[in-house]
This record gives sequence, structure tokens and C-alpha cells, in this order.
Amino acid sequence: MHLAAAAGIPCVAIFSARDYRGLWEPYGENHKVLRFDVPCSGCGLEVCDKNLECLNGIPVQQVYEACVVVMAKQKS
Repeated sequence: MHLAAAAGIPCVAIFSARDYRGLWEPYGENHKVLRFDVPCSGCGLEVCDKNLECLNGIPVQQVYEACVVVMAKQKS
């Protein structure tokens, strides 16, 4: 993701809520960042004790749609 962003290629990035919003997001324009905030956001845990609620809360359909949007912008 970071290499693609550095090369100016828009990315779809999926993040847990382990760290704070924006901390590891790609630089530049036209990226789509997906994140689902939960009450334990910012926990900093390396091993989740909440069944990865923050990642499992991002629906597959939302990821697919984000990819379609980012790829469509590349064609125009």
C-alpha cells in the first residue's frame, strides 16, 4: 500500500481500529480507507481479545465497492 501510494497509485486500504485513525493511512489523493470504529478503538493490542470486531465489522461488499470506485477513477 505504501509503495503503491508513493508511486501515485490509488489504493483501497483496510485497517483495524488498533491504532488511531490516520496513523498508517496512505499519503496522497484518491485512496479509499476502510475502518470500522468500535468501543475499544485505539487499544494497541497485538492480539485481539474481542474477536477482531473492528475488522469483521467491514463488510466484504463495502470492500468490493471501494475497489470498483478506485479502479473506475483510474480509467477516467
